[in-house]
Amino acid sequence: MKTWIPYQTVGSIKPTNSTRIRTGTGGTSAAETLLSSHVPEAPVVDSEDRFLGFITEMDLVRAFEDGQDLEITPVEDLMSRRSPSVDESTSIEAAARLMEQKGLVNLPVIRGGILISTISRHDILRVLMDAGLGVEL
Repeated sequence: MKTWIPYQTVGSIKPTNSTRIRTGTGGTSAAETLLSSHVPEAPVVDSEDRFLGFITEMDLVRAFEDGQDLEITPVEDLMSRRSPSVDESTSIEAAARLMEQKGLVNLPVIRGGILISTISRHDILRVLMDAGLGVEL
């Protein structure tokens, strides 16, 4: 039996984390942002909020181990992972399938080339639990 989901598209999900890091941000600052927001990765965006990729904790650990000066090295030189993104009209079901197939923790949601949010597996589970239990989580 298929569960009715009150939110039909990823654009309708309110994400639990709005962390994003702008190009030009140094690695040290990016690390502080990840640590203080308790997320393992964050999207990197340019000055117009176009999604470029993710900076991960492991990107920063590798840079540290390689002896890079994280204070002056910008995130765009440290990030290693480009990620698929979806349009805000993508169904929650399709987004969940893509995240599972690609092993993604986070999925950028785009409107007109601009990052509007990043949804996580947590966000999708929250929406599905809300639909199944009738309780807003």
